[in-house]
Amino acid sequence: MRRVDRVVEDLKDFLSGKILEVACGEADFSLAVSEYADFVCGIDISSTRPERKGTRIPDHVHFQKMDAAHLGFKDESFDVIATYNAVGHLEDILNDCVFEMIRVLKSNGFLVFIATWKMDRALIPEVCTILASFSMQNVREVKSTTYYASIWKKP
Repeated sequence: MRRVDRVVEDLKDFLSGKILEVACGEADFSLAVSEYADFVCGIDISSTRPERKGTRIPDHVHFQKMDAAHLGFKDESFDVIATYNAVGHLEDILNDCVFEMIRVLKSNGFLVFIATWKMDRALIPEVCTILASFSMQNVREVKSTTYYASIWKKP
């Protein structure tokens, strides 16, 4: 079983409904979570990565080219917003990205930050500080040998 599949299996209680993956890269997380979601949208600065891999993409999974600091979605559009090994790539625009994620997250929805890489793990405490300043509620932390996850609920 791939690491991303194990992570999704561990966190599946927080991964349902309409899901947005921010900075999806090659979309391994978007594709793995599609088993539990009604709809998955992966956004990235490059929109062609999943297609380049030649992977079959389920009908309820879509990808868009989009800037993570300027999400082109209406307020409260998603049940869950996740990043998987992306925080390090967003470091310079992290505050703007978190603000936008909160804006498009539905009330009682979850923000899920997952890091398996060292550069992402190092930035999760900064993400947590930002989220706490927006009165988000930390509902679960996972610190395993293979990944770190921080899950927050929007009031």
